[in-house]
Amino acid sequence: MMENRKKIFIPIVLSIFFSIIIFLIADWLCFKIAKNYLVFKNLVKADNKLRYKTYDKINENDIGTTNTYKYFLEKKYYRNPVIKKSNKPSIILFGDSYTYYNQTNGLQVLLSKYTNRTVFNFSYFGWNVQHMYYLIKNPLLYNIINMYTDKNPEYAIYTYIWFHKDRLNPVTANYIMDIEPYLTYENINGSLQQKQYSSIYKLFFRFYITRAILYKYTTITSDRKKEYEQLTKTIIESANELKKHYPNIKFIIFEYSQKNYVIPEEIKMFEELQKNGIHYISSNNITNENLSDENILLKMDTTRMQMPGKY
Repeated sequence: MMENRKKIFIPIVLSIFFSIIIFLIADWLCFKIAKNYLVFKNLVKADNKLRYKTYDKINENDIGTTNTYKYFLEKKYYRNPVIKKSNKPSIILFGDSYTYYNQTNGLQVLLSKYTNRTVFNFSYFGWNVQHMYYLIKNPLLYNIINMYTDKNPEYAIYTYIWFHKDRLNPVTANYIMDIEPYLTYENINGSLQQKQYSSIYKLFFRFYITRAILYKYTTITSDRKKEYEQLTKTIIESANELKKHYPNIKFIIFEYSQKNYVIPEEIKMFEELQKNGIHYISSNNITNENLSDENILLKMDTTRMQMPGKY
């Protein structure tokens, strides 16, 4: 009887073992092909250190778009505030790389220069509205601001780009580098709740093939109406939460416009935000420059991003 069991058990174990080995080799090969020949050529040019990261240990010292939010404030990964010795109330910035990069003449520096105000910068590359909401819910954010000023900030500005609707999902266009699910929220009974992922989901997310399939599936099945509704909800809730601490703060959506076409759902979102007391400013009202021009993007230090105009 034992002999018969061994005859059955050993082939099964060997089959599972070799199946895993074949899958891992295929996963690595797919990564290499995509990196060198397919969709990631721009990213490879910008960062030739890109490598297969499935086996990397994720810890709080990792700098990446997905898990840094957990200790962004504690580890002081935010930009140092630009301090002005002025009686004017300060400004808080949120957003992605368009606000995070370019410390010499970017948004933070220019705002401080022309308004003579202290400007805080809590943006980070590859982030989205849910990261802003996560930070605003963290009491440490307000402790940091109080360290530098005894006045309540007068303005909070979120820099918005059209691609932000595509960052509401656990896997984004940056899936070649991100080996952990993206921060996501669900609207449950009118309340935003952070989505939790099982250990099994996180395990399979570590493989490149899985992430590529998930991204493709998400792209095909995306519901643009629901995505803009989620964007709208998250921005409004962020503004409301911020006003619990600073009742008179003015919340502003600054659109860094890079398209010459109209998205009806986006227009509706801006209208809904304004109805809820959120101010809206578009770069189209400030400049006639083509802000999707490669030369402008290069000056903004977005060269290390995967797809110019999306991070």
